[in-house]
Amino acid sequence: MIIEYTRVKIARIDGDVEARIISSSYDPPNPPTVGEEGIVVHELEGGDYVVEKVEPNGYSTWIAWFRESELTPLD
Repeated sequence: MIIEYTRVKIARIDGDVEARIISSSYDPPNPPTVGEEGIVVHELEGGDYVVEKVEPNGYSTWIAWFRESELTPLD
């Protein structure tokens, strides 16, 4: 279990990365890639997590969902 506001690194992405995107400040959105870091902002039912990558300017590069097995906690 990963608690909210934990910094994580994407270890892998199983399946279609485009289907993972919930929101982005960009149109078209920049999809997440393996190795990027983000913050867990919500735990979904079933053990999946919503992760957000925020830029220094406050824009969301992406908000996407991941399985716990795809994430490596950093904090």
